[in-house]
Amino acid sequence: QFVGIPQAFRPLRLSLKIGITKYAFFDFERFRYYGVPKLQDIPLAQFANRDCLAEKWFQAFSDNNEYSDQTKNGYIQDFAKYVRFCDLNNVAPESAIAIEIWERYLIKQVQSHSIAVNSARKLISATKCILELFDCPVFDWFSKYPIFRSEANPSNSYSDTELIKLVRCLKILHQQLGRQIRQNPPLHVNAAPSTYTANYSDSNRRLDVCGVITKYFCASFFLMAYYTWANTTSLLSMKKPKRREGSAGIWYEQSVLKNRANKFVTIAIGENHATHIPKHALRFMEDLLEISSLIRPDDEHLFYQSRQGVISTLETAHLRTFNNWLFKSFGLKDDFGNQLRPEAKRFRATGSSKYIALTNNVTEASLILGNTPNTVHRHYTKGNEPENNMQLQAVAHTLESAIRCGEIQNAKEQARSILKVEVLPYEAFIQKYSIAHQKPDRAPIGTGCTDPFGSKADKYRRKVNFSPKALDVSNLACADILNCFFCTNQVVIEEVDDIWCLLSFKCSLEESRGDHLNQSQFKNNFEEILHRINQIIFRIDPKIRRLAERKLKDGRHPLWPEELNLFI
Repeated sequence: QFVGIPQAFRPLRLSLKIGITKYAFFDFERFRYYGVPKLQDIPLAQFANRDCLAEKWFQAFSDNNEYSDQTKNGYIQDFAKYVRFCDLNNVAPESAIAIEIWERYLIKQVQSHSIAVNSARKLISATKCILELFDCPVFDWFSKYPIFRSEANPSNSYSDTELIKLVRCLKILHQQLGRQIRQNPPLHVNAAPSTYTANYSDSNRRLDVCGVITKYFCASFFLMAYYTWANTTSLLSMKKPKRREGSAGIWYEQSVLKNRANKFVTIAIGENHATHIPKHALRFMEDLLEISSLIRPDDEHLFYQSRQGVISTLETAHLRTFNNWLFKSFGLKDDFGNQLRPEAKRFRATGSSKYIALTNNVTEASLILGNTPNTVHRHYTKGNEPENNMQLQAVAHTLESAIRCGEIQNAKEQARSILKVEVLPYEAFIQKYSIAHQKPDRAPIGTGCTDPFGSKADKYRRKVNFSPKALDVSNLACADILNCFFCTNQVVIEEVDDIWCLLSFKCSLEESRGDHLNQSQFKNNFEEILHRINQIIFRIDPKIRRLAERKLKDGRHPLWPEELNLFI
């Protein structure tokens, strides 16, 4: 029973699902009163004598199946603002004069920079859609011409330094909180939100942490956004992904319905066979699945929050609270001294813009993002706007200095000293990321080569006495396998079959000890190579190394069978 509401009217309460398991409730009884007051303020509010309208509006929203619950919730909030504005100006909400005054008001707000252009456009669009829902003649009431010009509002990507700060902090949180949850799950699940049950420590600080379960899954959510480039709603809707093992290695994949686009997108994390997924993402995924199953073994969902023993799904409100705590506790700042906060849309923009800059392949990026190429062009190819502006300024200084200095390298150094920024960093970007993103050509020793036809190949062809005049050998790749371990082009491929091949090669080298005249000759030939191989094997992921060693027990790689004479 609502205090102050005449008993002849029953409450008009609309329930809307606005999150993964979160519901919002709006009582259209509020529209019966001037100013659309909150329910607790109704006894002090003035009756507006629009009972029929309130019931009509409730029925229109309740019967509508065109809009999602989230859209309805946004429209109702915007409509409440509009009705409140109409009450202040003593005009009927369903009238042409109300729309005229509303449009003028929004124009003045934009001109005075009180609200953004896109916010004003959203309010106009929402009001038009709502009145159209009420069968009002919106075509006659609203302006025939667009009032506000659409402004592009792409998400800025993170710079490298910003990304390092954020990801390092999130990784340490994920690892330390996860370890403490494993030690005593009931302690953290049943704790009150303000009870400190864990701690965070690094070289700079030590913090006591409350709400550990929620904070762990919030940090995991943002790391998942960093690894997969998925958007917020898709990640929050994720269920525990299934493990898939095949020729491409170990992968975890989950198809998620993207409501706004009304289509399914695939979120995947796996071994480093793909250019956009780092190796350690697989270990992160396995840790997250372990904790998620530990907290709720009877539920398929992936991300949770806990409050005094009550476990439910993670929602956007928890992410906002976590972001406020993160900044308060760590005070992370971006390159320009502003607050630095993790955002899924910015991780999405960062990964995609770097991938496009490196590969120039918008089509492949659109497949990874689950968007059309046009959407990717519009929203994910802008990079970091402040960095872009700084680079434009750096280019101008460089060109000016080039005229004065005569050499472009001297001009770069002069511009760098003036602006205190890295000038034209695209060259460094390509140098940094191209090797990691290249598909190295596999060598017969279980490693790879990033440049099998380069200068090293020329030296190899001369070494084995090929004559370019007598025979065209330009298509022959370098095959100087004993010198691969001393070559800068060598790449270690962390796959079971390749490490199995490398271990087989090592066994063949060790087996050739008996083919040498003495121990000294063997050491001169292979000791340093064996030392390099041992260094490589030591750096391999332990899980992959164990699988390769297990495979070696069943027999060597066909390229390096037993009793192979390697004496040179």
